[in-house]
Amino acid sequence: MQGRIRRWRRALKCRAEHRRYGCLFWGVKDLRNQVMVTRLPANYEAYVSSGALTEGSVEGEPGYFVLWPLDEIAQNNADVDIQKYAPGFVAFGGNGGGELLAFDRTGAVVMLPMIGLDVQHAIKIAESWEAFEKRICETGKP
Repeated sequence: MQGRIRRWRRALKCRAEHRRYGCLFWGVKDLRNQVMVTRLPANYEAYVSSGALTEGSVEGEPGYFVLWPLDEIAQNNADVDIQKYAPGFVAFGGNGGGELLAFDRTGAVVMLPMIGLDVQHAIKIAESWEAFEKRICETGKP
């Protein structure tokens, strides 16, 4: 119960800060489960909603990717406590090898190590979702 109360208080604080500062990628989704400080880019949501490839190969880093269903992103971020250990990031998938794929506040795609979630070890792999999407192999294989 205490955890739920803390999440609600954090959600209300996020909403107040959004109104005050108007951050570029600031939003609150699914207050019952998780506060997501960094919003998913609209073109990413459209890509996943379209039924496009959500698992396969990509040219360059990370080599392989798995995208989470949109309705599971908030809970998955809560499960790894990303706002505590990597504030300003929202994870949306992984590479199948212990690293998360995440957006930062600028919309860049980064890889974060799942163990530790140390933002100092974040590796930028694309400037945006659009840049990442262009590298996805059509067949899912390189």
